[in-house]
Amino acid sequence: MFLRFGGGYRMLGKKGVMLLRICHWWVGIALLCCSGLAAAQTPPIAINTPPIIAVNKQVGRISLNEAALVWIDPTGQADRNTAIAALDGKDGQTPHLRKAGESHLLHGKAMWLQFRVLNLDVPARWAVQLELPTTDLAIMYHQREDGSWVEQRAGDAIAHSQWTNNDRYPLFVLSDNSATPVTYYLRIEHQRTAYSAAINLYSAEEVISSRQIENLFLGLYLGVALAVVVVCLANSLALRYPNYWRYAVYVATLAMAQLAFLGLGTQYFTPDLVRWNGVASYVMPSFSVVAALWFVRALLNTSRFAPWMDRWMLGLTLFFLLLAIVETFAPTVQGYRLSNALTLVSMLTLYLVLQRSWYMGDKNALWIALGLLPVVIAGLFPLARNFGLLTTGFLSQYAVTVGSAMEIAILMYALMKRSAAQRDMRVREQALQQQDALTGLADERRAIAKIHTGILRARRFNHRMGLMHVHLGNYNHLVREYGQKAGNAALLIGASHLNAVARDVDLAAKLEGANFMLVVEGPITAARLVEISTQLLARSLRPSDALPVGQLLKLQITSALLPDEHIDSVGEDANTIYNWMLSQSEIAQSESPTKAIRAINF
Repeated sequence: MFLRFGGGYRMLGKKGVMLLRICHWWVGIALLCCSGLAAAQTPPIAINTPPIIAVNKQVGRISLNEAALVWIDPTGQADRNTAIAALDGKDGQTPHLRKAGESHLLHGKAMWLQFRVLNLDVPARWAVQLELPTTDLAIMYHQREDGSWVEQRAGDAIAHSQWTNNDRYPLFVLSDNSATPVTYYLRIEHQRTAYSAAINLYSAEEVISSRQIENLFLGLYLGVALAVVVVCLANSLALRYPNYWRYAVYVATLAMAQLAFLGLGTQYFTPDLVRWNGVASYVMPSFSVVAALWFVRALLNTSRFAPWMDRWMLGLTLFFLLLAIVETFAPTVQGYRLSNALTLVSMLTLYLVLQRSWYMGDKNALWIALGLLPVVIAGLFPLARNFGLLTTGFLSQYAVTVGSAMEIAILMYALMKRSAAQRDMRVREQALQQQDALTGLADERRAIAKIHTGILRARRFNHRMGLMHVHLGNYNHLVREYGQKAGNAALLIGASHLNAVARDVDLAAKLEGANFMLVVEGPITAARLVEISTQLLARSLRPSDALPVGQLLKLQITSALLPDEHIDSVGEDANTIYNWMLSQSEIAQSESPTKAIRAINF
């Protein structure tokens, strides 16, 4: 038959003002386009005979504007003969030439077009294409030279396998008769929204070329969306961050909405699901908005800073979800109009919640708002078309696809930043259970555990490990004379010096009060332990800007080598050894309070 075509401002800050100005700019452009295109519509002119369209190889695309007669069947039941008579001006009917941007609400009605084509490009083939993939039903008739009628069908009201030509758009082949002009009659049904799609004639080469470009970019978009879904699901499992899989659900529903809206779902995924194909382009955008509300509500944790907004978002999400489910099984014009209105309300709600979150100190909310902005702005164009303010065109069909491609990257970055921040917070929370909050050193429990493992290795490999107790002797003096800030600074400097002399295998720990402990992994000698003590003492004598003028750290260092027969007599338990070390250090300090470095058993 024919080729098978595959296919206030001050509160916002500089960044907030910039974001608001971008919103104003895009909304202004959208409103200007809507108002300009709506104003461009002029009253149709009544006429009875369409002009002859001559197609040739010099032109690859020809519009039917000003070249096709239009008659609206008010009942939607007129047969072909009745429509032909009406288009001929009989029975008091007044057909008119189709104008650019002409729009008709066809709910319960049918639109008939008549146009005449003289094919001067034989043997090349030409076709007429309806520029709306989700057209409910389109049927084209023309007569052969022997008087028989040729009928071609396409549209979501029939299974895709029953389309005359397998394509994403309703596409009908023109006759190859080059002797005389051929008259074509095109019947169109479309429910719930005004039909304003362009209708054009294309050469076969032009159709194939456009499909290759369209499929390339749509394939790239869907491939990126699929990759993001897979990565987010993997991250949700690996990082245990549930917002990743929530975002995966949102991206998946948004991509499915584009599949339905652009006709790819009908052509490739659900060719025989007639009922679903008839409603998918109407309800899938609603499901994607529901997913966006659900994702943003969970991501921002709105109940934390705005309980009333959280309840409003929850109610809006549930009501919108219920409406989308009802529209799937019992579609109505009123329900679809309500869905469009709720989409606008949802857009406003998202940005009010994001503004509130940013105002409450969530810096990442600005990135989320910036990520959602392309889809929100792009969504105004199909909404304007649904409300009758804009005709079907590139912006109303592809703006959301372009916007969602931009959104995926920006929101993924915002999600990764938020995930990293929360992961760092969890790491710090876990570290606080084993580290000192002020100095960041290990706590007493980890020190005892390190002593236990060190003693076991020392016995197994027959070597000795070191244990060093460090007391900050002038801590109480600093706090009493200069305040707690000076005492904390002394503890931080002491911890820094202790970390500096410790190796990777050693463990520096902060004990109660002004005490530290360094567990030195073996093998270690007495000379090396004294050397470490000397290095630590030397560091403590360096002046520091963090301490009051003229003040230095006064460290009292007590060291021991383990295991030792005298120490083993008190027990082999790590807790016993730890307590023994503390008691021996206290005894040594009381016996010689002015001595900085002491050795217990060497």
